[in-house]
Amino acid sequence: MKEAKRYEHEWDEREARRRKKLERQEKRVERLNEPLLVWLHKSFRVVTIAGTAVMAGLEVRNSMMVGAENMMQRVLFTALGAWLVFGLVWAGSAIGQMIVLHKAGQGGSREFRSYRNSALVAIAGMILLGVAFAIT
Repeated sequence: MKEAKRYEHEWDEREARRRKKLERQEKRVERLNEPLLVWLHKSFRVVTIAGTAVMAGLEVRNSMMVGAENMMQRVLFTALGAWLVFGLVWAGSAIGQMIVLHKAGQGGSREFRSYRNSALVAIAGMILLGVAFAIT
């Protein structure tokens, strides 16, 4: 009886691993088939935010180590630079995908609005960091 349960449990585990492996393969194929602009948008949305946070954090650390008096300006300038570099790719890919969707006749779709909002967030981040740097 115990061996039958153990065999069933092992079989369930193998089946679960097999399903997970198939799901990963399907996701990989899905990513390979998506357009470059979609991939850039997804990737740089994360890279922009994480890269800005990491680079600003490193600048805080470096400024504290050297005892810089203008730490706020240095951190904001670094954050602005990171956001501009990564955010331009993010916004550009979102705008590019909006153009593709518009040409395909999906100008009013939910996906189109999602890309529009994403581009606006990227641009708003650039503007806010620029204004914050200008004020300090």
